[in-house]
Amino acid sequence: MSLSEWTFSVWYNPSTLLPNEYIIDAREHLTKRVLFHTTPTGFLLGFYDGNYNTDTVTVNLNQWYHLVVTYSENKLNTYVNGTSLGEININIPTFIPTSSSIGTNILNNGKNVNGLIDEISIYSRALSTVEVLTLYNADDLPPQLICENLYCHGRNIGIGTNDTKGYKLAVAGNIIAEEVKVALQTNWPDYVFKDDYVLPDLANLESYIKSNQHLPNIPDAEFVAKEGYNLGEMDSKLLEKIEELTLYLIEQNKRTELLIKEVELLKEENQELRELIDRR
Repeated sequence: MSLSEWTFSVWYNPSTLLPNEYIIDAREHLTKRVLFHTTPTGFLLGFYDGNYNTDTVTVNLNQWYHLVVTYSENKLNTYVNGTSLGEININIPTFIPTSSSIGTNILNNGKNVNGLIDEISIYSRALSTVEVLTLYNADDLPPQLICENLYCHGRNIGIGTNDTKGYKLAVAGNIIAEEVKVALQTNWPDYVFKDDYVLPDLANLESYIKSNQHLPNIPDAEFVAKEGYNLGEMDSKLLEKIEELTLYLIEQNKRTELLIKEVELLKEENQELRELIDRR
């Protein structure tokens, strides 16, 4: 295999980190090598041509990392978890890897890495930064954590469905959570309690309900069945109705109290009339 441009990609989860362990070492000869090596604190990625054209990164143990090295048009790029470590200017004539070490350093008495390796990929072209990020996001779960019916679409995730419809998370099924926080950027309906807010007339509201079978500004059952609804937006609309209902109740309570006073006054007048009749 002769490569004028290329990409090497691998997932690695280190259990320990020691210097100069080989995750991957693809060689044409000893001074022409693609390097995915370990350091005491992380990884060393790049190309060796007598000089180390490499970048390093510090990592944590027992976590999965997606490592990528690309080369094209005198540009060597290294990535960890979709993020570029840097770009190095280097002229690499056509690369013909004739031997490779995976997980073991055959140049150092077969010294093996201490960790898990998965999904090694070689491309005969240099993936773009966007493609590397897409590859990371599409495969950012190690094999033992992949669940049945879990799908990744770039940065979007579907559970039980492979059609996220552009949403960050789509779930076909039930969800349970201890807490869900919705942060709205629209107005919370405290405006209902402003002095200039006009409550809907109850007679008009009754007529609207009879005609439409739902409250104003609330989607009907057919719309919700087809399109669903926005949780934060619906909470806001429902609170608006609760606050309107509260104002109706306050007004109704004022009228009730007035009627009670009128009834008490009528009772007193009635009692006075009875007493006057009795004296006659």
